[in-house]
Amino acid sequence: MNNEEVCLECGGTGTKLDGTPCLKCAEKNLKIMSKSVSSALIPFQYQGLSFDKSFLPTSLQKGYGDFMEDLLQTISIDYAVYQLNLLICSRPNSGKTVWSYNLINLLSDRGYKIPTVQDLIALRDILNHKGISDELYSQVVESRGLIVRIPADMQFWMFDIIQTVIEKRIAKNGFTIFLYSDSYKRLQEADKYNKLQYLLGAGSYHTIRLEDFSNG
Repeated sequence: MNNEEVCLECGGTGTKLDGTPCLKCAEKNLKIMSKSVSSALIPFQYQGLSFDKSFLPTSLQKGYGDFMEDLLQTISIDYAVYQLNLLICSRPNSGKTVWSYNLINLLSDRGYKIPTVQDLIALRDILNHKGISDELYSQVVESRGLIVRIPADMQFWMFDIIQTVIEKRIAKNGFTIFLYSDSYKRLQEADKYNKLQYLLGAGSYHTIRLEDFSNG
């Protein structure tokens, strides 16, 4: 082994000869732990990727690109106090998935626990506790933040799931980011019982703030 592999202060044991902990190894182990946590939450193909508006089509860089970069920075810095529920609509292949895993990675590196990106339909079974572990249920309901993908083929009964997600998570002081790869107009067409319109608002409490960039 070379000197880069073995710590000269503690010999790789984590404890110096005088019995005190080796801070150098403690910092190294913390970085390894953070990477392993992130790896468990982030699919391999998205590991190491960062959201960058400059890779978006020119028409999306202003407005949508600026908003998503600002939101990424705001949540990663103010995660402990951030509180807005958001519904973000944008065209397919506009970097929403990269943005989601970028945020999860940033938060994991800072020591926060946040579930991986959730699918709206899968959340139905999780919230109903059907064949789901108590740990996963607690992660989804009690985490400060949660990112949820809304399926492109939205059905009217799925709006009940959105409402349930908001209600359960607000009770635990959490916020939720819903991502939809189409326009708000398309969601309205699926919402034949007009449930979503009663959820829309400023994004606080039981409301969701709409951000529609689908025409950008």
